[in-house]
Parts: sequence; structure tokens; C-alpha cells
Amino acid sequence: MPLEPLTVLLSPFAPHVTEELYTCFFDADSGTINSVHIRGMWPNAEEYQQDDNAEQAGIACVNLLEAIRKQKSDRNVSIKFPLEAVAVKPKADGEWLALEKTFKDLKGASNAASIKWGELDVMNTDRCGQIETEDGEFQLQ
Repeated sequence: MPLEPLTVLLSPFAPHVTEELYTCFFDADSGTINSVHIRGMWPNAEEYQQDDNAEQAGIACVNLLEAIRKQKSDRNVSIKFPLEAVAVKPKADGEWLALEKTFKDLKGASNAASIKWGELDVMNTDRCGQIETEDGEFQLQ
């Protein structure tokens, strides 16, 4: 994201800092004295491209994290409780490759040592169970 729209978005929360940034970096380009606080300068959402695959991957990641946290809650363990591994299995064929990009964030948020596609080789079924996301798109193990 470019600096100018970010400066405009932050201006209501940090008015003095954003005014200085705007004056130093962007006011010189126009040749006139302007302010970041002038009405009508809000970024236009249509100017930014939308990535539907990234949006679907983000929604799926939130659903997976919700299922992991629900499982932890049902077992009365802390959200910070470390997990050895999480296996993600899509219920239907789909374009879920973009979801792999969220695995690093999912690992950090769920405190899992590893996340992978498929099923785990589990000997002790008391320590592990299969759960499904609310939308039914994924099974977790």
C-alpha cells in the first residue's frame, strides 16, 4: 500500500504526525500548501485491486483457527497450549493452494509446531480427534 493513502487513513488517529508526513513528502509535489485533513481526500476502494483467492484463503484461515480454538476450549486447555501438529483436509476439491500462504500465520495463532495437508499418523487417539470447520469445508486432525 502506498504511503499517501496510509497517511490519510491514519490522520484522524495521529493528526500531528500525519500532517508532518504529508507536508514533507506529498505537499511539495503539488506546489500548493495543502493539508492531509482536507475533506474528500479519503482513498477510493475502487482504485485498489481485489484478490478473490486471497479473500477466500483468509476466510478459510479464520474458520480453521476458530475450529482449532474451539477444540482447545472443549478440552479445557489454554489457547496458548502448544500443538505438535495439525492436519488440514479439504472436504471437496477446490483451489485451496492460496490457503498454504496462511499456514505460517495459522501456526503462530494456534501455537502449532507444524501444519500440513492430509492426515496425521496418530497412534494415540485420546490425544487427537477429528473436527470440522463450521462451514464444513475442512476437517482438522
